[in-house]
Amino acid sequence: SIARYPDRFAGVVTFDHESKDLEADAMRVKRLPGVVAGRALITNYKDAILRQEFRDGKFDPLFRAAAREHLPLFISSHGWAAEMEPVVKRHPDLTLIIDHLGVSQSPMSPPRDAPWDRLPSLLSLARYPNVNVKLCGGPLLSNEAYPYNDVWPYLDQVFAAFGPDRIMWASD
Repeated sequence: SIARYPDRFAGVVTFDHESKDLEADAMRVKRLPGVVAGRALITNYKDAILRQEFRDGKFDPLFRAAAREHLPLFISSHGWAAEMEPVVKRHPDLTLIIDHLGVSQSPMSPPRDAPWDRLPSLLSLARYPNVNVKLCGGPLLSNEAYPYNDVWPYLDQVFAAFGPDRIMWASD
C-alpha cells in the first residue's frame, strides 16, 4: 500500500468533475503520499463527448490549483485534445499529459470508423512545451496482429511532434 511504502508506489488520483471545490481537491491530492499526478476526465468515456462542465469552466479551478501546486494532470480527452489549448495558454506552468494518444480508443470509448481522424487535434498541442503524451492503447487502434504495423505511421507523427522527452510509456 502507498501509506506503508510511499517510496515504492506511485499513483494518479482521478478528480470528480462534480466536486464542489476542485481547487481544494487538487491541494489535498498534491499532499497525499505517493501521488504523482491527477487525472481530469474532460469527456464522458461512454460516448466520447466533451463534458458540458468543461465547456462551462467547471474545471478551471482544478487547472489553476494544479498549476500553482505543480501537480501534473493527465487529461482523458477521447479525441478532444485541441480543446485543451486555451487551458495550456492560460496555465503555461501546468504540466499536462494527454492520455491515450489523445484519440478515442474502443472499447474504452465508442468505436470510430476512423480512429486516428482526431490525431491532428493532439499534434496541434505539440508547440506547447508543457504538453506531454501518454503512449498507450496502440494495439487497440490496430487492425493487424503484432507488431501492429498499421499504427506506426501515426505513432511516428507523435514522436516527431513531441520528441522522446515528452512521451510517456504506459502499460498497454
